[in-house]
Amino acid sequence: PLDGHINRTEDAWGNSLKYSYDNTGLFRLESLGANGLLGGEGDNRDVARSFRWQNESGVVLSDEAFWASERSIP
Repeated sequence: PLDGHINRTEDAWGNSLKYSYDNTGLFRLESLGANGLLGGEGDNRDVARSFRWQNESGVVLSDEAFWASERSIP
């Protein structure tokens, strides 16, 4: 675990986070909300974040500052 980070694999409702990655250099984390089902509003809304784990040259990125500043909502 990294100091100052929440190191868990569950969302705020205790549901497992979904994750995927691809060969374009993106890593995606998803929560399906409180109900654990696709779609919904309020606490049941889905939330996803994508992070770049590899640059265009194929170099794996491991700098914490990069992860914090390059996230996006697809």
